[in-house]
Amino acid sequence: MPIRYAGDAYNRAVGTRSAFAGLSADLEREGLPAMVVNDGDREEQDEIDVFLARFRPQASGVGSFNDVRWWRGVRYVRFSPLGTVAPPGTGNHGKRRANDLGYPYNSDTPAHRRAQVLAKRHNITCEGMGFREWWHWTFWGPLGAIASAAGGGNTTRPEDIMNAEQEKKLDAVLQALGAGGLQPGQWDDTIMGNTRDIEAQVNGLPDALKAIMAQVNGIPEVLADIRKRIGVSEAQVEVIADAVAKQIGTPMVKLDYAAIAKAVNDDAARRLMS
Repeated sequence: MPIRYAGDAYNRAVGTRSAFAGLSADLEREGLPAMVVNDGDREEQDEIDVFLARFRPQASGVGSFNDVRWWRGVRYVRFSPLGTVAPPGTGNHGKRRANDLGYPYNSDTPAHRRAQVLAKRHNITCEGMGFREWWHWTFWGPLGAIASAAGGGNTTRPEDIMNAEQEKKLDAVLQALGAGGLQPGQWDDTIMGNTRDIEAQVNGLPDALKAIMAQVNGIPEVLADIRKRIGVSEAQVEVIADAVAKQIGTPMVKLDYAAIAKAVNDDAARRLMS
């Protein structure tokens, strides 16, 4: 199976697309999985939306995450626990050079370590290792022609793994469930994954649980713990956790399970969805 672009991800630069396809083919020849690109190019407006969903203008102070950026002559401080992003126009996603890869190329796995070696042939490095984002890989060679969008889904609008509106909702959910007290760097150490197709495996669960799952976009440890607390069978927990792990890999962030469990009722879900 050749390299795959999930959802709306794509690479328009021929050089970038060819380099990642070549690296993926090399990995497959050694019996390793093909690469899955969860996020590739980002257009200017998408970069702006994501940046403003995580940073706000602030003349002084460094905020809870000690993350200060300058953009268009204005000083910004990160307020979101969802991790850092480069100011619009400066990051390698916007320059059509970077891809965020899925498991097993998003964390410290044997496949990831082998990919680091093979990537040198293709002028690719795991740039994200320098800022705790092991899924972020960058091509440093000539971009070549900029082609039309390539990759799955609706190619008219590129998306982040979570777009700005989803990130705002997730921030609200974390606050509502008592998980807003994450310390600097805690969220940055996690790997966010798109698990919408896991929904099919939770049919019959309480509406509140499905609503929360949709909002937090499938964080395995959280989902598994909620299921245990509301009496879902261990078998169901294992099926769901296994399906998520196959897509994303390592366990995710540990949130305030007690607060989440307490919030699991239909009224809470309706409030979260509003």
